[in-house]
Amino acid sequence: ESMAIPGSIAGDRKSSLMTGWLTMVAWVGMSVYVGSIYTTTALTMLALYRIVYVHWCDKLGVAVAILQLALCIMPLTWMEGLGWQRFIAWTCASAGRYFPVRVIVEDEDSLKPGRPYVIAYEPHSALPVGIPVVFATHSPLLPKVFQPSAKLGTGLHGMASSVCFAIPIVRQLWWGLGLRPVSRELMGQLLISGKAVVLCPGGVQECLYMQNDGSETVFLRQRHGFVKMALVHGAPLVP
Repeated sequence: ESMAIPGSIAGDRKSSLMTGWLTMVAWVGMSVYVGSIYTTTALTMLALYRIVYVHWCDKLGVAVAILQLALCIMPLTWMEGLGWQRFIAWTCASAGRYFPVRVIVEDEDSLKPGRPYVIAYEPHSALPVGIPVVFATHSPLLPKVFQPSAKLGTGLHGMASSVCFAIPIVRQLWWGLGLRPVSRELMGQLLISGKAVVLCPGGVQECLYMQNDGSETVFLRQRHGFVKMALVHGAPLVP
């Protein structure tokens, strides 16, 4: 015998399935960022184990080591294609749903397209997730004034520690997100070209002072370099 399912129950089931699907997709998208670090660590440990404890010319260990080396010297400009941009946009949107993330710009009309800006992001936390999720160059969560446009000359790049660009897989992902090695020269070039930059002035040092209760320490009193760069290039500071 067939039995009709009340509309409210059917609707609840459909909504539950949709919620579960979106959660899974968001989890997969978010895992790309954290997973890159774990994947690199696992591959490095595997190569060392096979070469040191199995045989110095073990085929698997050598192959993994060569792969890691190739990823370290691969030109990062290969990560700038349209397909990669779409992938980054999808992962950012998925990660935004996972947390979730909502971006509020108090006075968006005061931000002018094509003008350089220096955005200070705090705190760093264990992983500065807000930078790739919201401030990736092709993130759909990025405010319109900072979204890349060849016609308007707009765009935004995050600044990250140069160490990130020496780690295989991580360096490819970070570059694809639009992050660039933080330095006075490169930051100046981006500001001169009319691009906005976002950085965490406190840097990785803040990770060392995180507490189990969720409190964090922000280092700003001796962090004057980003303010000087903003003054030199006439770029407003955006907190």
